[in-house]
Amino acid sequence: MSQSLEPAAEDLAADAAAAPTAEPVEVLAGDLAADAAAVLVEDPTEVPTAEPAGVPAADAAAAPAAHRGAGKGSRSAGRRRAVELVFEAFSRGLALGALLRERSQLATTDWALELPDAAPLGSYTVQLVEGVAARQAEISEWLDTYSQRWPQSRMPAVDRAILYVGAYEVVFEDDVPDEVILKGSADLAAKLSTAKSADFVSGLLGRLSKIKDTLL
Repeated sequence: MSQSLEPAAEDLAADAAAAPTAEPVEVLAGDLAADAAAVLVEDPTEVPTAEPAGVPAADAAAAPAAHRGAGKGSRSAGRRRAVELVFEAFSRGLALGALLRERSQLATTDWALELPDAAPLGSYTVQLVEGVAARQAEISEWLDTYSQRWPQSRMPAVDRAILYVGAYEVVFEDDVPDEVILKGSADLAAKLSTAKSADFVSGLLGRLSKIKDTLL
C-alpha cells in the first residue's frame, strides 16, 4: 500500500526547518507588521459558535461537530486541512483539482475507514481548496507583488501553503472577519513553521486585507 498522502505536522515542521536561515520577517518587520496590527483586533479569536437548537448549554459541548455548524472550531480545522492539501499538492506537483478528485475517489473505496487520507473532506476545506485552485494565478501574483521583494521561491513551502489559503480567505470569504483569518493563519504558521513565519504571514495577509478592494 502506498504511504499516507497526508502531510503530517512533523513533515511540515521539517520543511520549515530546512528553509533558508534568513527570515522574511526581518526584512518586512516594519511595514508588514504595521499592516497586520491595523487589521487585528483585541481578541480576534472570539467567534461564537452557535449553540445547537434545543440543546442545553451544559450539553452543547458534547454535541457532534456537524450539528454545531460552521463555528470557529470547524473553520479552524477546515483551514488547517486546506493548508495541508495545498502543501501536498505543491510538494507532489499536482493540480489542486486533481488532488481533490483523488481524495473523493479514496473516500468511496472499501478500505476508506482504514486510511486517514480517505476520510471525507469537510465542506469548508473543499470550499477553500476549490477557491485557491480557481484563483491560484491571481494569488501568486499578489504574493509576488506585495511580499516586498521576498519571492515565493525563498519562502518555506508550508508558509506558501498558508499564504495561498489565507489570501483566498481574506479576499473572497466575506463571511469570515479578516482579523480572524489573520489570527488563524498566524497560529498555523507558528505551529507548523516558526514564530517568525507567523509574523510574516500575518503581515503579508494584513497588507492584502487593507488593499483587497483594489484586487477584485
